[in-house]
Amino acid sequence: MFRVTSPGIGADTFRGYYVGISANGDFIQLGKASNNWTELSRVTMPIDPDVSYHMKVISSGTSIKVYVNDMITPKINITDATHTSGSIGVRAYNVHAHFDNILIY
Repeated sequence: MFRVTSPGIGADTFRGYYVGISANGDFIQLGKASNNWTELSRVTMPIDPDVSYHMKVISSGTSIKVYVNDMITPKINITDATHTSGSIGVRAYNVHAHFDNILIY
C-alpha cells in the first residue's frame, strides 16, 4: 500500500493505492481505494506461493511503475493522479504472508 491516507479497519477502508501478488490467482494487481475498490491494472504471471518475490514500486507524480523480480522492466506502468501523497504499509488479505527488507526512498 502506498500514498495512503485515512486508513481504517476493513479491506478497502483507506484512501490510496494497493499492489498485490495473488497467491492463488497467478497475477499481479494494482488498484486504488477511496473506501471502495477500483482495479487499475492486472497482469498475469505464474505465482508459486512457496517462493519469495522481490517487488519494487516507483510512484513519481502521476507515474506508477510496479516491478516484480525483474527490476529493469516494470510489469505494470500506468498514470493516475487520484492520490498524490500519503503513507506506506503492507497487508495480507485472506492469505498468510511474510514481508521483509522494506525500503523507502
